[in-house]
Order: sequence, then structure tokens, then C-alpha cells
Amino acid sequence: MNHTKLIFCCVYISSYSNTSVYDSFVESLQNETNFMIGDHVFILGDFNLSEVDGSDFDFLRGSAKAQVISQLISENDLYSVNHISNYLNTTLDLVLTDLTSVVIADISEGPLVKVDNYHPPLEITLSLKTKIN
Repeated sequence: MNHTKLIFCCVYISSYSNTSVYDSFVESLQNETNFMIGDHVFILGDFNLSEVDGSDFDFLRGSAKAQVISQLISENDLYSVNHISNYLNTTLDLVLTDLTSVVIADISEGPLVKVDNYHPPLEITLSLKTKIN
């Protein structure tokens, strides 16, 4: 029987945090022995990087905080896949994953609760290939 392991990490980093908080977050992930060993990884949440403006943002050319995230992405073969911007045309909520088959959609129409203009609700769809023995 084949198993696909999905590891999720939910993040909130305050907008008042300095670069050392981002460094500590990445270091914590690297110290977690099982985290990057899983078949697939999702790191989702509010990173409060107001300079990010979509999934094609070049973190390496951003602030020192963004460069820490760039290091996390490059060292773990991750992709930033959230292209949904808030009302300020920034993407505070990142979705980092090793999967290329992830689709992000804005579901602001008809949400269960009032929409936070800084954090539009997301629908995340992923496709996994399974082997049948």
C-alpha cells in the first residue's frame, strides 16, 4: 500500500516582527527532523511581507525578511503559489509548497464570514498522483 504524506505548517508572523523572527521560523523548520522529509509540504499563512505582490514575486530581491523566505524556498525546492492579492494589491498570505499542481482561487463571493480586506479567503486545490498496486 502506498502512502502520500502531506505536511502542513500554518504561520502567523506579526507585521511588527524584525528579521530575526523570520530567521527563527526558518531555523525551527530546519530543526524539525520530520518536516522536510514528508512527501509533500505546505507552508501557509500570514507572513506580513507587504512587498509581495503575487506568486511570481522575486523574494531574493526583496527586503531582508523576504530574503530569509527566499532561502527557505530555494533550499527546500518550494514554490510560492498564491497569486491572489488583497485590496492593496499585496499578497500577505503565502502558500509555499513543493507541489506544482496546486490551484489557488479567490472565494470572496459568498464566504461564510465577512471578508478581511487584507486577507482574501482562498480555495486551495491540489492534485496528487497515486499508484494502484
